[in-house]
Amino acid sequence: MDRVARELDLEVEGMTAGALRSLERHSWPGNVRELENVIRRSLALGTSGLLDAETIERSLKELPPPDPARGLQRALQEWVGSEGCEGVGIDTLRTRLGAFLDAALGDRADLARKRSAKGNARPN
Repeated sequence: MDRVARELDLEVEGMTAGALRSLERHSWPGNVRELENVIRRSLALGTSGLLDAETIERSLKELPPPDPARGLQRALQEWVGSEGCEGVGIDTLRTRLGAFLDAALGDRADLARKRSAKGNARPN
């Protein structure tokens, strides 16, 4: 926060406990860059040298919606320990994940039929 304040040539005292709680509750799918952008935006929007929860929340609402493919890529990368998912589209990831599940669990349609026949259909 201090670095961003210096870049913007602003005097900043800190942030309120509510502002910190707002930041802690956010999932941060865009990691450090997203956090930095929220701090930058909040400092620019703020009317005092103390960031408050309202200003942080306003900045968080202005973030673009998370990309579902990015979350899936990140989860797969953590799971397999590879960068092989980078740049792959959501449809390709779904297809690859479906193929993996078919190989690991057998045909999903067959599995659903077996569950249904046993009265163990998965709830929607």
